[in-house]
Amino acid sequence: MAGSVSGTILPFSFDPELELVVDPALLDGDEIFFNAARLDRSLALDARDYTAIAQPRLEPIAQTVA
Repeated sequence: MAGSVSGTILPFSFDPELELVVDPALLDGDEIFFNAARLDRSLALDARDYTAIAQPRLEPIAQTVA
């Protein structure tokens, strides 16, 4: 459904049936970094811009250990 290479997770959803869920902790920093379906190149994106563009559902999905 994601249309990405097996083993990769894209930070966007291009299929209306595939809901994008993001842990709010991912947006704690100023930028997010991801590999755009390639392991040899990374992209940085302003976290606020990412939220505005991707419009993910924000849900805590990872547990932080103190």
